[in-house]
Amino acid sequence: MMKKLRKGFTLVELAIVLVIIGLIVSSVMIGQTLVKSASIRAAIQQIDAVQSGVNAFRSKYRGLPGDLYYGDAQSYGLSYIGASGTTTGKGDGDGILKSDQSTDVGISQSGEPVLFWQHLKDSGLLQGSFAGLTYTAGTSIKVSAYLTAYNDSKIATGQKIMAYSSGTTNYLAITLPSAVDATSGAVTATDSILPSDASAIDAKIDDGLPTTGLVKATKAATSLSTFFTTSDSACLAGSSANAYNNTATSGACSISFTLQS
Repeated sequence: MMKKLRKGFTLVELAIVLVIIGLIVSSVMIGQTLVKSASIRAAIQQIDAVQSGVNAFRSKYRGLPGDLYYGDAQSYGLSYIGASGTTTGKGDGDGILKSDQSTDVGISQSGEPVLFWQHLKDSGLLQGSFAGLTYTAGTSIKVSAYLTAYNDSKIATGQKIMAYSSGTTNYLAITLPSAVDATSGAVTATDSILPSDASAIDAKIDDGLPTTGLVKATKAATSLSTFFTTSDSACLAGSSANAYNNTATSGACSISFTLQS
């Protein structure tokens, strides 16, 4: 008795299967792209919201949050850390966010860069997850609970938004901090934003170039106030090109945004 031969798939059936697999893969990729685009938009909206809060604070209190003269902050019922004769970095009203430490005056998360967030919270102008800090009025204020106290950026898990200054310019930075020294406020951070994500944010807000304009690629692993140059690679394309390394598959950037006065 002859056995019946088992039929295999026809070419038409194989083609249908391949089309279905292709549609599934395409749907997954589209979904990932949509999720990434949403996180980039959300991160930009956060920065815009902080800038709007700063503008509203200036209009209401005639000063920069964190830097508002400590006597005025006290009279308005806001948090203050300054005291007579000890105002540097404690609400000195000079328009620059400064630490109250003798080193890393612009970038240490102690003094005005921390009070910046507290003032926005006090005045009801802060959107986000800043939990507030406990301190004694008239003394220093540091981020002892940095990783839980600060605003989480929506660009990626663990990324935080920080305020600082470089020279006479104030900035917001998105970076991945791993520690903040409890005494000096010095930040230990990792540059872990994908260059393509940094590029997308820069292009939507500014000129899309990492070393110029209001948005800059930042070497937070070195210092918050150290910006990438065209000779750098990893975050940048290297070879003296003022361009993000959009082919990179791992994070290599932090980003700084100029706070408008």
